[in-house]
Amino acid sequence: MNKILSTSSLIDISNSNCSSAELLNNSFYNDLGEIMEDPKYTNFFDKYFSTTLDIQSTLFYMKLYRELQIKYKDRKGIDLDKMTNIAVINYIMNLPDLRRSVMKAIVDNYSDDSKIKKVISETNLLTN
Repeated sequence: MNKILSTSSLIDISNSNCSSAELLNNSFYNDLGEIMEDPKYTNFFDKYFSTTLDIQSTLFYMKLYRELQIKYKDRKGIDLDKMTNIAVINYIMNLPDLRRSVMKAIVDNYSDDSKIKKVISETNLLTN
């Protein structure tokens, strides 16, 4: 039976425009389903995605974490380990001027990775 239990009612998906196979073949929905079924992620989500400010802050940290990984790999040819990445983020967040410039680059250019990478490069944090 093609029914989904929601908080407000039982939703019949048999009347939708997509079959179950089409929904499962949609890469976004499939990825969403996979990540939301992962207990590590759902614990993280429940803990850090409660308010709009929490969501914005968490996404900022996630974007910064990922950009540091990419930039380090581009520069050094090896993966940046978790502890070094966290230490660099902590360093950035504890220097007001650096924090402001990195935050501005990410907020203003969220979809333009080259500008975010430029700000990270200018800090010379990943050169050693």
